[in-house]
Amino acid sequence: MLNRILCHHSSPDHCFSLRFFHRDVSICSRCLGLYLPVLFWLFFFIRFPVRLSPAFEKSLILFLFLPVFLDWALTGIRVIRSSNYVRLATGCIASPALARYSLLWADFVKNREVIVSATVLYLVAVFLVLVIMRQERRIDILFHPGGDTNRDKEFRGNG
Repeated sequence: MLNRILCHHSSPDHCFSLRFFHRDVSICSRCLGLYLPVLFWLFFFIRFPVRLSPAFEKSLILFLFLPVFLDWALTGIRVIRSSNYVRLATGCIASPALARYSLLWADFVKNREVIVSATVLYLVAVFLVLVIMRQERRIDILFHPGGDTNRDKEFRGNG
């Protein structure tokens, strides 16, 4: 059960395997980069409140999530091959943005412009990448209906 909560991937190449309470537990590498740092940043932002303009707040959140999004998108459409250490680093980079975004929800009425616009921009970007990934896979299946494509094998390093 703990393994399912901490790791949402089925493939071990996206996870770190750690010993936790005498059990081997897989933890998503990007999420691991978020878990502990986001606790630090939540404490920091609560202890030392900083008021930012809504435009700057939105830009900061989107900018700090950009490495996560780019790594996920470029890996998803097979432009690059990522590693657990890159995923861990991008999670750490995004952790202050996640903490700020979480704290904005505490006063939704005052911060709704930033929350809604950042959420909409993020969801649109994710949707576009998923459409591209689906289209690319559909094209691969049309040309190679029998299974793995040469591009899949090249991407995994088997070709």
